[in-house]
Amino acid sequence: MVKLAESEIKSISLWTVLAVAVVGGLFAGFLGGGAGYVRLPMLVYALGVPTKVAIGTDLFEVLISASYGTISHGIKGNVDIMIALVMHTGAAVGAQIGVLLTQFFQGPRIRLAFSPLPLIGAAMVVYGLVTGHQMK
Repeated sequence: MVKLAESEIKSISLWTVLAVAVVGGLFAGFLGGGAGYVRLPMLVYALGVPTKVAIGTDLFEVLISASYGTISHGIKGNVDIMIALVMHTGAAVGAQIGVLLTQFFQGPRIRLAFSPLPLIGAAMVVYGLVTGHQMK
């Protein structure tokens, strides 16, 4: 059992936390950055972490796991540096705006804003499968 002070969780099984981490890591390795669609809701609903703490915790964990994934994919030649640099610039600006916005919204509203994103992603995949447009 561990205590998660920042999340105000007095006692939780370390195995439960590790299970969330393994499932999140599995999706991160398989789908790239899509692990947030799995890990963030699991932090909030399975572990009971407050939304704002779950967001920060998820981003910090991404820093570590993305480093490993980036090196692995880079060694295999699966990284387009120009796309990554352009996306990084936009993501840095967007992240700053996102951090500011979390100050003005409570956890339930943040979760409501998050909820359509996995559905949109799933709809895009289904559309591609039904119409035959191949994602490469």
